[in-house]
Formats: sequence, structure tokens, C-alpha cells
Amino acid sequence: MILRTGATTMRSSNSGRGVFCRWAAAVPFQASHKQATSPTACCCVTASGSSTSTGARSHSSWTSPSTSVAMHALIFPAVNHAAAVSSPSTRSNCMASSRHTNHVAGSDSGTHVLVRTLSSESKYFEGPWYEKYLLLQKYKEENGTCLVPRSYVDGGVRLGEWVNGQRKLHKKGKLSANRRDMLDSIGFSWDPLADRWEGNYLLLLQYKAREGHCLIPKRHEEGGVKLGKWLHTLRQAKKKGKLDETYQRRLQDAGVSWDPLADQWEKTFSLLKQYKKREGHCNVPQNHEETGTRLGRWLLYQRRAMKTGKLDESYQNRLEEVGVIWDLYTQQWEEKYILLLRYKERKGHCNVPQHHQEGGVQLGSWLQWQRQAKKRGVLESWCQRRLDELGVSWDVLEDHWNATFALLVKYKEREGHCNVPFRHEEDGVRLGFWLHTQRQVKKGQTNGILDADRLSRLNDLGI
Repeated sequence: MILRTGATTMRSSNSGRGVFCRWAAAVPFQASHKQATSPTACCCVTASGSSTSTGARSHSSWTSPSTSVAMHALIFPAVNHAAAVSSPSTRSNCMASSRHTNHVAGSDSGTHVLVRTLSSESKYFEGPWYEKYLLLQKYKEENGTCLVPRSYVDGGVRLGEWVNGQRKLHKKGKLSANRRDMLDSIGFSWDPLADRWEGNYLLLLQYKAREGHCLIPKRHEEGGVKLGKWLHTLRQAKKKGKLDETYQRRLQDAGVSWDPLADQWEKTFSLLKQYKKREGHCNVPQNHEETGTRLGRWLLYQRRAMKTGKLDESYQNRLEEVGVIWDLYTQQWEEKYILLLRYKERKGHCNVPQHHQEGGVQLGSWLQWQRQAKKRGVLESWCQRRLDELGVSWDVLEDHWNATFALLVKYKEREGHCNVPFRHEEDGVRLGFWLHTQRQVKKGQTNGILDADRLSRLNDLGI
């Protein structure tokens, strides 16, 4: 046999049959077992004559103090799998997996070459198994992973099922070392669940580094992975006692909360206390946000839960301690009623102009809302009763007409007639202008209400 590597020619005689082999690049490595940076040559071997089959050897049988050359025989068609054996343990494994080896010696430098024939291993480079292997390699090149979905089909080949079958064979110890090495060389995953878990865990750490916490929304995706759903599944497994202790410990170390709802409640409750410290109360407007959190809406949910009996008692007590009012409508109504009472004490009536503000509160608008609620029949009976007692007018226009008519009666009693000058005011009311308006309405020259009752009263007065 003649083996040419670089400028060195080594000879050996073989007997029996001729053997044609494809070889990996001959890769030198030093006694320190560090992998070389580049191959030195590729070669083709033709064997004839006598041969001495040595079988698997330990690395000490072919390593010299100077330079050694390892040649891997498993070179696959159309695929560059030339790989250097970089450690004694790996070299021993490669030698042990070979069925035949030829030890060839010869060169002036004392170089030794380990040669592995493929006469009994050619079945690994042909047939259905190898065809599927090439499909897997193509899938890896296109998708960057060997994690083929179970239902994946490529050109009629059920590649996903085949990949799963290789894992089962490997688990049972029925997968040959050669095929295992070939799959390892392209990054095959023997435990895809564990590999996928590790990948998702790295995404979790990436999310925490960016956001500062692990409270991932359930629908959140990170790098195309449904990370929120994955974390939710792990919490459910933890709750059922089915989460691996190692995984559980690593997630806890990363800062994962097993009860995110409780943690979120605590976080928002802290924001409520911050709001009260600044504003002096807990009546948070519904649309208010505190540092990006919708605090007003959260407090509304707490009130609704309290009303339906779904709020946890401990939460209820803590909210009451900071001054949360459960019936906010009643509280606000009472505050505005007190302002209306003060207005009446000062003005002598409750006819608050619609745009009037009292103590910074739009009291006129609030009173108008009470009137509209009564008109629609949705005003609480206790609210109506208390407003009646205070002297609130439910029909302001009607009351205003009656009050002005009373001033007209007063004017006639004093003056003996109803010919009120246009610019005349009676007790601060523009009585002349009002009477002019009633005449215009009667003639249909302006908008207004002058029903039969009002017309009859004016006629009776002598208008």
C-alpha cells in the first residue's frame, strides 16, 4: 500500500483483497493534544498484497514523541466532515469504533499513521438511512437546528418520525457508534426537551436583563418563542408538584415568581400608597397611570371584587387601612352635596349656574346631572329626598318663569299697571326684557314656551 501525505511517502504491504477508501485530511497534532489549525493533505489509498490487521489500538501504540497524524475514515459523500481527533479519549473512541485498521510505518521522521478501512462500513454511506441523514443535514442548514417537528415531511420522507426513531434507538443502545458519530457531527439533539428548555431559559434571562423582572405576560413572545406561555406552563407544573427540582431551583435563582398575580398586586398596592402620600387620598381617577401602571383601573377592579364578594379578606383589610373608599360614588356625592349646602347658605337658593365651580369642583354641572338623572328615573331615592329638603329645583326654567312672574305681580301692585320699561330691573332681574320676550313668543317671533296656562296667567294680570 502507498500512502502519500504532503512530501512524505509511506509504504506497507497488504494481503487478501483490494480496498478502496475515502480518507479525511491528515491532521497533525502535538503531544499536548491541541487540535491543529489546518489539514495537511487529502489522500486516496489502494491496498493490495499482504496486510496485518491490528484492530483497535490505544493512542500510545501510534503516538510518537515528535509528530503524530490521525486520519478519520468516516468521510461522507458531498459533505465536508474532515475532522481532527483532538484528544486521546476521542482518538481511542474512533479507533474502537473501527472494525479494521492498518498500521502503516515508514518515513524518515518516525511518523506513524493510523488507517481505518471502510470495506465493512460502506453501508453507512449509502441506503435509506444515509438518504434521511442528508435530508436532516439539509434541514439543519436551512433552519439552524436538528429539532425537527414530529410531523415534518420532506419530499415524502417522514423526517420528523425518523429523527424521533434515532433517539429511541440511541436510548435503547441499538444505534451504532458510526451513526451516532455522524449525527453528533451535525449537532443532533438526543434530548430535545432538555435542549429546548435550556434555549427558553436563556431567553428568560435575556428578558430579565432588558426588563428588570420575570413577570412575563402570558402572550409575550421572545425571539419567536412563546416565552410567556412556556413560563405559565412551568408554574402550573410547579403547582402540581411535577416540576423538576433542578429546573425549579434555576428558575428561582433567576427571580421567577410562582404566583405572579400576587406579586403584581403587591407592586400595584405600593404604587397606591405612593399616590396617597403625594395626593393625600386614595380616590384615584379611573384613567390615571402611576409610573406606567394603570392604577385607577386596578383600584376599580378591587372595588368590583369587593362588591361581588371576590376580594381576598387580607387584601380588603390592607386597602381599608390606607383609606380606600369602597363606595366611591356615595363618597363623592356627599362631598358635592356639602358644597351645594354652602352655596345656598351664601346665595339663598340652589339655582347654581351650569358652569359655576365651588371649591374647584364643577358644582353647576353636577347639579345638572342630578336633574337629568331624576328626569330619566335613575336618581337614587335618598339623593332626591335630600336635594328636595335643600330646596333644589328640578325644572329650573319653569321655576325661573314663575319667579319672574311673581316679580311682575309685585311691580303691578306697586305701579298699578304692567307696562314695564324694557330696561327695568326688579330685584336684580331684567323684568322689562323678560316681559318683552313673552310678547315676542306670543307673536311667534322668537323661540320659547308660552303654553295656555302661562298665557292665561299673563292675560289675567292685564298684559
